[in-house]
Amino acid sequence: MFALLVAVSGTLDPPGLAYSLLLLVPAGLYLVLVERTASWRSVLAWGGRAGVLALVVSAAVLVQLVNASSSLSTRLFGTESVEAIHKTTSWAESWRGLGFWASYFPDGSGLLRQHHAGYFDPLLILATFVPAAVGLVVLGWSRWKPRVLMGAFALVSLALMVGPFPPEQPMPLGQLLLGVYDRFPVLTALRTSYKAGAGLAIGVGCLLAAGVAAARKGRGTATGRAIPVVAALVLIGVVSVPFWTGRMYSPEDRMRQVPSYWSEALAWLDRRPDDARALILPGTSNTRYRWGSPGDDIFDGLLRRPHMVYTSFPVTTPRLRLGAGDRRAGDE
Repeated sequence: MFALLVAVSGTLDPPGLAYSLLLLVPAGLYLVLVERTASWRSVLAWGGRAGVLALVVSAAVLVQLVNASSSLSTRLFGTESVEAIHKTTSWAESWRGLGFWASYFPDGSGLLRQHHAGYFDPLLILATFVPAAVGLVVLGWSRWKPRVLMGAFALVSLALMVGPFPPEQPMPLGQLLLGVYDRFPVLTALRTSYKAGAGLAIGVGCLLAAGVAAARKGRGTATGRAIPVVAALVLIGVVSVPFWTGRMYSPEDRMRQVPSYWSEALAWLDRRPDDARALILPGTSNTRYRWGSPGDDIFDGLLRRPHMVYTSFPVTTPRLRLGAGDRRAGDE
């Protein structure tokens, strides 16, 4: 099952997968040292078997990445720097689940603010700290044993998310990461450490749920037991206001729907009798159209016919050279 889960992720987000796999370390330590339901030998044996199976089912992906290594290296060192990524990953922003560098912009005073300005509302600022605060209370006062594991998930992930912040004078962990990036440049692919946020969400979410369950104990009436659940639902609703009000992204990064002429054109292409691949020029990675921004390539979502498209982050073999044609089509 573990190997299949690794295979499902494919090439969509290797750094995110790598950070997720790091959570196996505190999980193994918890089973051996805290819960004492496993031995070092059994944990290491499982890790060996799972690792081998994961490599086998990921063979095609690994071959793909190796073949595209030169292009990937060029892309890696020609895009955002470690310093740019970690200008916004403060402890406070990361603790409340934010800090993604591309969602911030400098305002007139020089401060970095988020495109989704809703999260700078005073009420939302306070609300986004509540889940983590409840988690700290559960860690300190609850007797629920798995709280140790959930706390480890949250702490490890949070430290990785903060990383080399502030870039001018990072903490010891940040200095260590910068040294690793300098010594092993290929590991710069992991510089987007905000992708470790899944562990933070899992840890804080489980601790919050444990806090709600503990608050329900000892309440004799149904109404009394319902109060913590309702409070948690209200909290979730408040912190997610930008999502369900459409204010999560700036107006330039939103869209209502793909225009009908696009859907009709791609449907016409799908109905062609031959099974040849379609060549898409110019490339459409993260394109902003006059009608809005879909956030990704619309062809992968709407076109059933096999197709080729030049992307800014290549995952094909070096023999497939679309870059020159893409640039020429864009110039014309």
